[in-house]
Amino acid sequence: MWRSRGFRLWTVATAMALLPLALRLLPESMLISSYMLINPPTCPAHIFHTEVYPSSAWASFLGWNFVVVPLAFALWLITRGRRPSRVVARVVAVYVLLPALLKPAFIAYDLSTVGARCWEVWEPAAGWNLGVNAYQMTYAVLILLAVRPAGPASPFRIGLRRTGGDHRPVRR
Repeated sequence: MWRSRGFRLWTVATAMALLPLALRLLPESMLISSYMLINPPTCPAHIFHTEVYPSSAWASFLGWNFVVVPLAFALWLITRGRRPSRVVARVVAVYVLLPALLKPAFIAYDLSTVGARCWEVWEPAAGWNLGVNAYQMTYAVLILLAVRPAGPASPFRIGLRRTGGDHRPVRR
């Protein structure tokens, strides 16, 4: 179990989920920057993201990755990767992916409906936010890879591979 691929992937994903706790030790002035736009455009998703979403129940429910991921890893260790831990791991991966995909969706919505002027509103924090979102997506994918069952390919996956044009012989 300790030398398995799943254990290594879970360990890396858990360490990645706990790493943002170190940012809380930094002074707040290092993490916050202010900016001012003159005559900014009205970007509905940005308004929702800055004014409505932080005070919603969703914002308080999501974002506890540093607690949820280690608990799911502990369940995986206890059950030795059986079905309940795989189901919990997939739910945790969705829990991590949901807020990670939300901000890029907000940016895409504003850029597609209002136009390029909304990029002026999103741009000061977009690099940092998209980097954090990519970071969260990475450890969510590691969790999914860790609980992927090893062994022969299922007939469904074989059919998908062949449909995609892959005609290599299938190992069983």
